Amino acid sequence: MAAPRADALELAGGATVLTAGVAWFYASKVSGDKQDSLQGDLSVDTSSPSYIASRSTWREEELAQFDGNAGNGDGPILLAADGVVFNVAAGRRFYGPGGAYAAFSGRDASRLLGKGIESPEEDTAPELPLNLAEKAALQAWVFSFKRKYAVVGRLETPAEVEAARARQEAELERGSLLLRAAAESDVDVALAGVQSALSKGADVDFADAGGAALHRVAAVGHAAVINVLLSGGASTELRGSKGRTALHLACEAGHAASVDALLAAGAAADSEANDGWTPLHLAAQKGHADCVRSLLVRDVPLDCASAVGVTPLIAAATYGHVEAVRLLVEAGADRAITCRAKTAAEWAEDRGQEEVITLLRDPDQ
Repeated sequence: MAAPRADALELAGGATVLTAGVAWFYASKVSGDKQDSLQGDLSVDTSSPSYIASRSTWREEELAQFDGNAGNGDGPILLAADGVVFNVAAGRRFYGPGGAYAAFSGRDASRLLGKGIESPEEDTAPELPLNLAEKAALQAWVFSFKRKYAVVGRLETPAEVEAARARQEAELERGSLLLRAAAESDVDVALAGVQSALSKGADVDFADAGGAALHRVAAVGHAAVINVLLSGGASTELRGSKGRTALHLACEAGHAASVDALLAAGAAADSEANDGWTPLHLAAQKGHADCVRSLLVRDVPLDCASAVGVTPLIAAATYGHVEAVRLLVEAGADRAITCRAKTAAEWAEDRGQEEVITLLRDPDQ
C-alpha cells in the first residue's frame, strides 16, 4: 500500500519524538496558514456530477453513501481526515472503487491514514489514541488533501454526536407523550396531556407511522384539543395512514365540531387521500349528514371520483344513507355518473336500498 506507514516515521530513540513532533507541528501550522489560499482553486463546478454542496457538519454515517459506488460512478467521493471532510472526486482513480486508496472513501479515515492501514480490523489497538508519529503521518495527509481537494465541511465530534443523540431521544420522548395524550378518549385528560407536552417543547407536528397528534384527536373528536393544536401551529395538511389528513379522519368518524374547527383553520376540503377519496367521500359513505353539510358550504367538488371511480353520491347511495344522498342531489351531484358501469341508483338497487332508489329516481319526493 502506498500510504505512509507509522514505522516509516519511527526513528531511533529521542529523535523519534522530536522529528515526529516537528513534522506534526509544521504540517498543522502550514495547513492552517494556507487553508484559505489553497481552497480558492479547489472548488468543484456546481454543474459537475461530482459536486456536493459544502455544509457545516457531517455525521460519519452520512459519508458512507459517498464512497464512489453510487449512481454512474461519477458522483462525489467523501472522506474525513482529522475532522475535516474532503470531496476527493478529483482523485477518483485513487479513491474511487478499485483505486489504491478506495478503503479511505466514505468514512472517517483518520486512524487508517495515521497508522498506514487499510481497514479498522488491522488496528491492533483501537482503544488507544494515535501516537505522535501517527499524528504526524495523519497531518501530512491532511496537508496534502488541502492542496488538492475541496473541503466540504467538518466531521461532527463525538461530543456533538452524543449531544445530537440526546436531543433526538428527548424529542422522541416529548413527541411520544404528545401522541399518547392526543389519543386519549377522555377530553379533559387529552387536553391536559397535550398542553403539558407542548409546554415541554414537543413538536406539534411530531408524527409516527400512525400520523400526528392532530390525526389522533380528529379521529377521537375532541374539538377543544384540536383548537389547542391548531393554536400551536399544527399543520392541517399533514398526511397520516393511507395519505389521509385530519379532516378525512374527522369526516369518517362523524365529528362535526372537529370538521368545522379544521375547516375554519383552512384545512383543504377537497384533499385526496392515496385512494382518491376526499373528506366528502368519507362523510357520505358513513352517512354523517352534518359533516356533509359543512363540506358542501365550502363548495367542494361534488362529482370527484376515487381511483376506482366512486363518487360521494355513489358511496352514500350504496350504503343507504338517505339524508346524505338528499344533500348531494340538492347540491347538484350528477346522478348519471357510473362506477364499474353502474349509476348510484343501480348500486343502491344492488344493495336493496329502497328509499335511496326512490330518492334518486324522483328527487322531489
